Amino acid sequence: MQLGHANAILTREEVAGWLKVRPRQVERLRIPCIDLGRKTKRYLVQDVLAWLDGKRVGGGQPGNTREKARATSQLPTG
Repeated sequence: MQLGHANAILTREEVAGWLKVRPRQVERLRIPCIDLGRKTKRYLVQDVLAWLDGKRVGGGQPGNTREKARATSQLPTG
């Protein structure tokens, strides 16, 4: 799937196809969206990419608080 520009706007079904999940799962995952009204949500590619980056586990990302907590809890106590 070609995502195009970072400001490209996707539907729930397009995001689901990209992530290989069911459309309902996109909402359950609480991926950031633009709410245009009743049953009309749209997703910016850059927002989905940022959300995915925040979900990355074990990638050594400095912003990953789960990894920081795990590393801190495994430090030897003197």
